[in-house]
Amino acid sequence: MSVFRLFGLIAIITICAQIDAIHHVLIWNRADIMAGQWWRIVTGNLTHANTIHLAMNLTALAAHAMLHRRYYEPHLLGFMILIMMIVIGIAMFFSPSYLYSGFSGVLHGLFVWGFI
Repeated sequence: MSVFRLFGLIAIITICAQIDAIHHVLIWNRADIMAGQWWRIVTGNLTHANTIHLAMNLTALAAHAMLHRRYYEPHLLGFMILIMMIVIGIAMFFSPSYLYSGFSGVLHGLFVWGFI
């Protein structure tokens, strides 16, 4: 799998996560996570507040894929994204937020990692 195919897969998943019935089940929601819905720690990163938010995040991910494609093996990039999603989902418990959606935290992590 190439970095571009990984990007395409993430794009398809995040677009599908915008469907209301799916979005409601995936969004990071403190109360639902505390009630045992642990998958939201990861899947909250795949949901977005609106289509503009989604478009900005996908554009940034595409830019990252273009800029850093030579430096990442696709399976390692996928692993880094998964780890960042878990870390961000857990870190949100230390914030006063009750809801979280978006891929921005993962993108910032990827850009910092790429910078280093």
